[in-house]
Amino acid sequence: MPGVLIPHLPLMDADRRAVDFSLTGVSMKSTIQQFLRDEEGVAAIEYALLAGLIAVGIIVAATAVGADISGIFTRIGTKLNGIAVN
Repeated sequence: MPGVLIPHLPLMDADRRAVDFSLTGVSMKSTIQQFLRDEEGVAAIEYALLAGLIAVGIIVAATAVGADISGIFTRIGTKLNGIAVN
């Protein structure tokens, strides 16, 4: 589109500084390879998955225990129903 200026969005390095590949002498290929080798943030994803699995386990256990407790109270209520209160 003639006459329309598109702003240049610079790439950022790990310290959030703009990286101009034409001036640094660093090739785009080496930058991509470094990005693929970087494992920072992987631990956070693993912790999130672990927390999710624990939450699912708690929900399943609470559902099973809740049904058992409901049955116990139903039986107690049935037995107490026949007892006269003075």
